[in-house]
Amino acid sequence: MASVIELLAKGVRFLHSKNIERPKCDAEWLFAHVLSCSRLELYLRYGAAVGASDEAHLRELLVRRARREPLQYILGEVDFCDVKLAVDPRVLIPRGETEMLVEWLVAYIRGRDWGNFAAGGASNYRCNILDLGTGSGAIAIALAKYFPASRIFATDKSPFALAVAQKNAERNGVRNVKLLESDWYDVFGGGVCQEKFDIIVANPPYLTPQELADARDEVRKYEPISALIAGDGGLRDIEIILRGARNFLKKGGLVALETGITHPRQLRKKYKNFFNKTEIMRDLNQFDRFFVAYV
Repeated sequence: MASVIELLAKGVRFLHSKNIERPKCDAEWLFAHVLSCSRLELYLRYGAAVGASDEAHLRELLVRRARREPLQYILGEVDFCDVKLAVDPRVLIPRGETEMLVEWLVAYIRGRDWGNFAAGGASNYRCNILDLGTGSGAIAIALAKYFPASRIFATDKSPFALAVAQKNAERNGVRNVKLLESDWYDVFGGGVCQEKFDIIVANPPYLTPQELADARDEVRKYEPISALIAGDGGLRDIEIILRGARNFLKKGGLVALETGITHPRQLRKKYKNFFNKTEIMRDLNQFDRFFVAYV
């Protein structure tokens, strides 16, 4: 039987030959998954023999990755803002940009004098949050963990995505998220929820068909198209959210959106008289990525 270090080296070479961007990192994640250990433990047991069934399983996963199936789908989970989320092709894989949006919201909530928080510190701030197009539930669940006294509504028009979000809420012990099947605000127009929100947040579809065609195979071939593409130059869903936001936000509330890099300046120009104030924030690559509007 081959040892851990021998098979790992073979796996790295195989992924490199298939032009996988991070062959060593991906091979380590896959091997650790098969052996139910951490990546560090792989090297602590590098001389150990690997059983035939584990070796066959590893080969299967390496082939899937070589075909450009996203690593997160193969592993079945992803880390996001200190929570672990199940992901599969029913939902978009949460990205680092979306983590930045959550981190900004956490800082904003903690830094604001809401006047309606319970004793015990900032984690007990009580605010109403609406996460539109929740997908895996990443944004809603992360915010729910940070602010357990808050009430968070999360909508998605896909019942399949909501099933993943429900699974993630349960696995993270989250009880303050209410999941609703809805195309953006539609469910609220039916009187299901009469209250207004302090914050509306969303990572809506914002790619154009051409941008998707130019995307990596991992995105183009495997992730749900409905969560990626929007009409009107990628702005259709963003504008639905912005136009409806004032009907559902409390005075002083905000709507925060992840967008395409060309969108924030277009939105600021178009909505400068619609909201009291707008703000553009950049991602880690210094691209305009987030649009925030205040009522």
